[in-house]
Amino acid sequence: GTRNAAIIDIQYDGMLDDRIDGTRLSIYRGKLEDIRDYGITVGRLSYYLDYLKLDNNSWSTISRAKDLILTEDSYIFDSDIKKEIDVGHLINSRYINPNDINDPVLRNRIKNNFYTGRSAYVVVKETTIGNQVFEEVLLLNFTPNIPVYGGMVNIDHSAIGEVEIVNLDTSEITIKNIRHWNTLNRKWEPTSIQEQISLEKAVVLLNDKPLDRETFYLIKEKSKVYIIKSKNVSTMDDAYIVIIEQ
Repeated sequence: GTRNAAIIDIQYDGMLDDRIDGTRLSIYRGKLEDIRDYGITVGRLSYYLDYLKLDNNSWSTISRAKDLILTEDSYIFDSDIKKEIDVGHLINSRYINPNDINDPVLRNRIKNNFYTGRSAYVVVKETTIGNQVFEEVLLLNFTPNIPVYGGMVNIDHSAIGEVEIVNLDTSEITIKNIRHWNTLNRKWEPTSIQEQISLEKAVVLLNDKPLDRETFYLIKEKSKVYIIKSKNVSTMDDAYIVIIEQ
């Protein structure tokens, strides 16, 4: 009359959970209302849609603009042209001489204040000290402005899994043991397939440390990975945020 467990499968998905040291990772999706010395302001995506925060693996809207701290360790990337942006170009945006920027595309974008009002993902490390919360930008990924239909957005989706293969030649990783977040039943749903994820448009966080394009070799097999992907009209999705623990 007793029941015995044949298998107990405990899945780990706590990369965005609170930590015992008072820190946690948060992900925002919005437009940059302002870029100033050592700071940015994230605001609404459109007139009809507030900016978004990933909360319990689902996107929720927030109406009040958010001020965040930029540091010299923040990693900034333009996924549209697949180029890194020297953080100094934004930290000192009001004083930088655009003519000092070698890349002509980046030079014109900085010169014309292109990134103000641009859609972006922002990965933030929140640190709670007493009653204060300090929010430091770890990753900032500028993306093409997303279309909004009737106040709704074809928003991106989350996947979690394990790194199986790292291909540095193609800047791709192969993910196994994949689970996709189902926003309807608010559960992780496993899939038996593997996925190849291109890192060409992605920003990568490894153990809370941003990786530039030259340090992808630090990614190891069997690492836990959390991915934010954008749904495209093509069969391939673009990964914009890749968070890795190893």
